[in-house]
Amino acid sequence: MNNTSCILEKPKQNRRSILIVEDEEDTASLIRLKFEEERWIVVHAKDGRVASSLIETLSPTSIVLLDMVLPYCNGYELLMEFRNHQNWKHVPIIMISANSYAPDIRKAMQLGASGYIVKADGVDEMRNQIHKVLNAFEMISKKSEDGSLKKESMS
Repeated sequence: MNNTSCILEKPKQNRRSILIVEDEEDTASLIRLKFEEERWIVVHAKDGRVASSLIETLSPTSIVLLDMVLPYCNGYELLMEFRNHQNWKHVPIIMISANSYAPDIRKAMQLGASGYIVKADGVDEMRNQIHKVLNAFEMISKKSEDGSLKKESMS
């Protein structure tokens, strides 16, 4: 199944979009279903190569869910690729992993991850965390657009 062709232009502003970079089909399908139920535009990359090509060809999504362990390159490498790309550098990226090893979490956050979720917490918890991160980013973005963030930081 080719999941990369469903979005090659900027998504409509009233619909959120998510890029899921996950090699485990079952996990990716569960996440996809959760967000499609909420009418999100969902794009899935099954490995590091597909994700890397999407960085160059896909308009940025609202948020990225990035697995730590992938075929062809690891999550850290892709995270840096996202953060170094002009179009993607400000998109919130949540890392997902099967483990909660503190040094991995710390490294992901130092490299620019917006959050870190352990897969064992379940898809509902993932969805909740994604909404929290995205809402925070949207609030910061609105404040910086209208200048209130600058005003608050000057006080």
